[in-house]
Amino acid sequence: MLVANKNVLDLRVNMGISQFFLTCVYGNPNSSQRNQGWERLSRLALQRKEVWGMVGDFNEILHNGEKLGGPRRCDASFSDFSNMLKLSDMTELNSTGNGFTWGGKRNDLWIQCKLDRCFENSAWHKCFPASNQAFLEKKGSDHRPVLVKLVSSQDSYRGSFRFDKRMLHKPLVKEAVSQAWNASSSCFGQRVSERLRRCRKSLSNWKKENGTNAKVKIDLIKREIEVVHATVFPSFQRMRVLKRDLVVAHREEESFWKEKTRDKWLNSDDKNTKYFHASVKAERTKNGLEKLVDEAGISHKSEASKGNVAAQYF
Repeated sequence: MLVANKNVLDLRVNMGISQFFLTCVYGNPNSSQRNQGWERLSRLALQRKEVWGMVGDFNEILHNGEKLGGPRRCDASFSDFSNMLKLSDMTELNSTGNGFTWGGKRNDLWIQCKLDRCFENSAWHKCFPASNQAFLEKKGSDHRPVLVKLVSSQDSYRGSFRFDKRMLHKPLVKEAVSQAWNASSSCFGQRVSERLRRCRKSLSNWKKENGTNAKVKIDLIKREIEVVHATVFPSFQRMRVLKRDLVVAHREEESFWKEKTRDKWLNSDDKNTKYFHASVKAERTKNGLEKLVDEAGISHKSEASKGNVAAQYF
């Protein structure tokens, strides 16, 4: 089912055996006409007891704590939006990230508000108890995207050491490798395999100290952009510098992924997209070991456990 008007898009979603309603909302920028959208949602609420969520740019806040900068608003101005949510049995999803999803200048003042978000009714919470929302970084817009997940997030896997050809011409890299290879006294010993271990450790330390990881650099710049955006009187010159540095870091990241594959997508039209990243990882997975079975017939899947099985075998 799809019901729509200018500011409300109501969808019924079938996902396997689960079914729920999701209403996409855009609050009218004209405050005098915004109540038309709240009335539409209130009418939906009167006949809806199923699993239901609302997401979008509501162009409205619930109290002055959801606003930074500019004059304070009277409490009565929040009542229509608040009453609609109560009538609809709506509460906000648990969230991560900077909740001030919009920022802009109004009469030479930098103002930030929590305009974009997702709400759930009690039936939604019972069906998706771990659902959550993440406020992402701004990219070419004065609004933050809102990423809604129906299950809880999991920490990403940290991979093993791999040589990065971008390090070849960096200062002091050659010296670090030479010093590690020729070290006269070391707990690693003097065999070739032990010398390689020393070099690997030396290169890892060099990378940490010199910050060559483009992904880490991107994350650091994004966090600094978030800090500047969150201030009441931000430095617009600093914003421009950070955005320029972010472009350079993304180019370094693209160079990194280009080295990870022998395919020619980066020379064609795909460029540095998530599909490209997934394809590289899928190709790498073909050469991986999902598990090893020891002499007792027990399967081992963790990296450390597989390493012990291999060492015992050889």
